[in-house]
Amino acid sequence: MLTHIYKEVKMPGPTISTSRLENNLMYLDDYLDTLESLPAELQRNLTLMRQLDANTQDAIDGVAIQATNLLDNLPDLSREEKVEQLKKLGSLLTDSLKNGEERVSLATSTYDTVDRHIRRLDDDLQKFEDEQMTGPGRISPTAAANVARDQEVTRKQNQKNEKEKKESKEKRAQQNNETSNHKKRKTNKDTATPPPAASRNHGEKEREKPNKRKKENSKNSKTKATVTTEKTNDDTQAAADMPIDPNEPVYCYCQQVSWGEMVACDNNECEIEWFHYPCVSLKAQPKGKWYCPDFHCSLFTSLKSDTSDTFVEMASSAIQLINPKSEVARRGQALQLNITAAVGLQDVLKSNLGPKGTIKMLVDGAGSIKITKDGKVLLSEMQIQNPTAAMIARAATAQDEITGDGTTSIVLLVGELMKQAERYISEGLHPRIVTEGFDLARKESLEFLDKYKIEKQIDREILVSVARTSLRTKVHTALADKLTDAVVDAVMSIKRDDEPIDLHMVEIMKMQHKTASDSRLIRGLVLDHGARHPDMPKRVEDAYILTLNVSLEYEKSEINSGFFYSSAEQREKLVESERKFTDEKVRKIVEFKKQVCGDTKKGFVVINQKGIDPLSLDILCKNGILALRRAKRRNMERLQLVCGGIAQNSVDDLTPEALGYAGLIYEHVLGEEKYTFVEEVKDPKSVTILIKGPNAHTITQINDAVRDGLRAVKNAIEDKSVVPGAGAFQVALSIHLTKFKDSVKGRAKMGVQAFADAMLIIPKVLSQNGGFDAQDTIVALQEEFAAGHTVGVDLNTGGTFDPVLEGIFDNYRVVRNMLHSCSVIASNFLLVDEIMRAGRSSLKNDNIGN
Repeated sequence: MLTHIYKEVKMPGPTISTSRLENNLMYLDDYLDTLESLPAELQRNLTLMRQLDANTQDAIDGVAIQATNLLDNLPDLSREEKVEQLKKLGSLLTDSLKNGEERVSLATSTYDTVDRHIRRLDDDLQKFEDEQMTGPGRISPTAAANVARDQEVTRKQNQKNEKEKKESKEKRAQQNNETSNHKKRKTNKDTATPPPAASRNHGEKEREKPNKRKKENSKNSKTKATVTTEKTNDDTQAAADMPIDPNEPVYCYCQQVSWGEMVACDNNECEIEWFHYPCVSLKAQPKGKWYCPDFHCSLFTSLKSDTSDTFVEMASSAIQLINPKSEVARRGQALQLNITAAVGLQDVLKSNLGPKGTIKMLVDGAGSIKITKDGKVLLSEMQIQNPTAAMIARAATAQDEITGDGTTSIVLLVGELMKQAERYISEGLHPRIVTEGFDLARKESLEFLDKYKIEKQIDREILVSVARTSLRTKVHTALADKLTDAVVDAVMSIKRDDEPIDLHMVEIMKMQHKTASDSRLIRGLVLDHGARHPDMPKRVEDAYILTLNVSLEYEKSEINSGFFYSSAEQREKLVESERKFTDEKVRKIVEFKKQVCGDTKKGFVVINQKGIDPLSLDILCKNGILALRRAKRRNMERLQLVCGGIAQNSVDDLTPEALGYAGLIYEHVLGEEKYTFVEEVKDPKSVTILIKGPNAHTITQINDAVRDGLRAVKNAIEDKSVVPGAGAFQVALSIHLTKFKDSVKGRAKMGVQAFADAMLIIPKVLSQNGGFDAQDTIVALQEEFAAGHTVGVDLNTGGTFDPVLEGIFDNYRVVRNMLHSCSVIASNFLLVDEIMRAGRSSLKNDNIGN
């Protein structure tokens, strides 16, 4: 190698020793060795990039082919086949995108590799140039610059030290002259707590640290600022004998100067800031954040509404000994967090309550918009980050899933219970006492509800009132009255004696067409597709319906087979033999139609769950049969409930008993979509509510309203009782609990009173949303109830009226579940004394506590 060839080299200029030259040559050998693998690595990356380019081009070609096939066969494809083709297109596009990302990554890696070698070569060349300049009595330019800089720093430091010595001497001379002040300070010092051992010089340095705290300690600082000293007996004696500057600032509860070990409070608003270890019962440096006792005492009243900022300023707890990076809120703070979250969620939803409530617009991350006032939709779609608010939202949505209504009311009641409880807790009442009162009030409320409900025979009039009450809280009054009859008739149509009501038998079909007032009930079925043959009849009256699950198209064999023909006659025989099996099944259907209909003008309709090929459709069309293929399974099941008949898996041995019947079947074309209506059936066990609207927002809003209306009618039928609405029950319950409070012993009666006051939030919000004064309305309601009347809030006048006479009713099970849920949720939140966020997902990279 090069080190064996050259032993010593003499060059003009500075002398280069043999050992240095050997080192340089060895470095050159090593560097050349590292370069040996560089071409291979670059070649590998470039090869992979070319391969990725080829894969990307293949994927793009596949996208073009797939798109062409989809466009060519689009009219003959079903919706499921279209979705499948689009999924394949999406997969190919995803593959091409991944290949492009990998290619960019390889290009970046190649660039970094070459750049790394270039930077190393530049650094080594600079090093060699510096060594070239080094000789006897000479140093490199870089080293010379470093030496000059060090000398300048040393000179400035010496000047600073001399200045400090001079100022110190002048200061001590001034202190010796002030003997009277010295004696006074000495007397105070003897009566105070003796400072721990510390040198005077160290004490002076320590006094400088607190003065600079607010400049150096920012809000986001993660480092614990503490003051440490070396404790020796000599230093202690020296510090005690030295005179004290009367202008020196004092710290801690003891109001003494800086001495010994001190700790800083992490509360940026702390007035004292620094504390001596003995004064705050500390023996060692605390782990994590440390707060002074004043901060703990004022924690309940000094909390901020922003919970995300509050978590950062939480007090330490026992869990921090296990996980120093955990975030903890102690008793007062945890309670305030829960109250703030509950009241905040209440403020968001309170404007949506009742027929006069406002509407919320939800915009998601993708930009899609949803307009609604349904509480369940709002709580499900909103991105709730606060844990307390999220729990309330889950409980409220569970109420909707169980009973179908009462979501907004639960949120309002929970928030008001927390707000009323805060009044008593802030005056010193323990949360446990409040929750005991809540439990007593809940039991009494449920008993009062059983006495207050109206039990009577549930007829159509009552059901219409219940449905109207529910629908008017979701959509405007005119549309609610229009949908009321459709909702009630739908439930009554599927109701069977001694059988539970299955709302899945009510199909909700959406059609973006005309206006919302054109929505109607169809006592039959609506299929979202039509006939595939253009010459088939578009309207059939007095029709028999044959439901099939039979393939009426040519199917390939399960095993691959081939046939070679040598003439046109053989090919025709092949086609004829392939069609023979399918044509035989179609022929049997045609014969069955002639057998059933005869010479009458009765219609015949075939609805098949599987496919029907064009030749079979043509044969059926020539015989006057309307045929629909690839019907959805859920429609096939409902078709039998609507029209009767039995679905057939074979065309052999068909009997008239297997046929269904419909008085009218017609096709409706809306743009490129086709719909087939099956109406005028004899005894439908399944019906369809057709929702129409000019846009998707209106249709979605009506759909949510109809869903709640159906369950309101179902609940009324099953409960066989209703509860007067318009806030009448809440007013009556509040007055009843106020009287019941007198029979409760002890301080638990305060919890009962808080529960009674919280019930009034429903009539208050109803009145406010109607544009009236809440207090005037509450006073009027209480006066009317005291006179022995059943009263609710009249949203038209702001006064009172009898909800029973006006037909305003709530569901019994909704009110019962609402009373139980809101009290349990509020009690659980009031008993939370510590909120800990210490899971894996919350462990940050911040060095908290270090």
